Amino acid sequence: MSPITPPPEGPRRGLSGFWLVGTTVVIYGASVLAGTGLVVGLFLPLLLTLIALQYDLRALAVLLALFVAVAFFVHRGEVQLWVELGVLALGLTVLVPFGWGWFSFPAALWSACAVQAGGVALFAAVAWLANGVSPGDWVMANFDRSTELLLAQARKEAATPEAHAALAQLVGRLRAMVGLTYPSLLMINFAVVNLINLQFLQPVLVAMQPGREPYLFPRRWRVPGRLHWALLLCVGGVLVDVAAVRAAAANGVVGLGFLYLLQGFGLLSHLLARGRVPVVLRTILYGILIISFQVYPLVALVGLAEAFFDMRRLRRPTGGG
Repeated sequence: MSPITPPPEGPRRGLSGFWLVGTTVVIYGASVLAGTGLVVGLFLPLLLTLIALQYDLRALAVLLALFVAVAFFVHRGEVQLWVELGVLALGLTVLVPFGWGWFSFPAALWSACAVQAGGVALFAAVAWLANGVSPGDWVMANFDRSTELLLAQARKEAATPEAHAALAQLVGRLRAMVGLTYPSLLMINFAVVNLINLQFLQPVLVAMQPGREPYLFPRRWRVPGRLHWALLLCVGGVLVDVAAVRAAAANGVVGLGFLYLLQGFGLLSHLLARGRVPVVLRTILYGILIISFQVYPLVALVGLAEAFFDMRRLRRPTGGG
């Protein structure tokens, strides 16, 4: 089988074995340090994409078979891990076209999410018909297992009964939120995984294709105009006393809020770049913000404000108001 046909611009520079071997070592090393095979699944699309772009689909199939064999013998009983590995690998069908320049960064991101969501929906439908467990029941069962470990650890520590009650109340609220918005949370999970793979893939593609311009994420990220009206409509839908409407609206708020969170980070990146803040300081600030979940609503509100005022140019947007 010959390598994938290159785009009309001509052949690309070959990728050295250093990239492929180094990427493999880093992925396995990270999985060992983290104590979980999920790290392998996180970066599996990236490694498979590199193999496909450098060699051909036959080499890709061989490597994927090796991953499957390792997962089978190491995590034989973990069905959830199998599903996650399979779904994440579906993103490969979009990352390869992105590598050849047929898909833009945003198109690759959302196309991969759509493909992965379709894979999950198919698996969930088959599982529902086979054993009668709905997707919502499966999600809540996994949530309960995870939180039970947290509560058991809290009981072992010298915490007061009031602290235990407060923690149990918080878990109950989180359970209700997850049960209502798990479809949008799943899509956000896919989006984050795909963003990580696309970001790591970009410098490799620039090295293979001299002259290729990387997509400056999040600086260039902009939410389509007038989408903020859909967000405001969903916020109003949450207040409607109809279960189906409330569930759809809540998922809309979470999903659209994630998009405006990215736009808020994009605005911050734009302002820091325009202010010529050193790259090291920018990286430290991004790292602090990413792990500071409590500031996410504020960043999302800043991103939403850009729907009304183009703060990158300090004027009203021409087509999005």
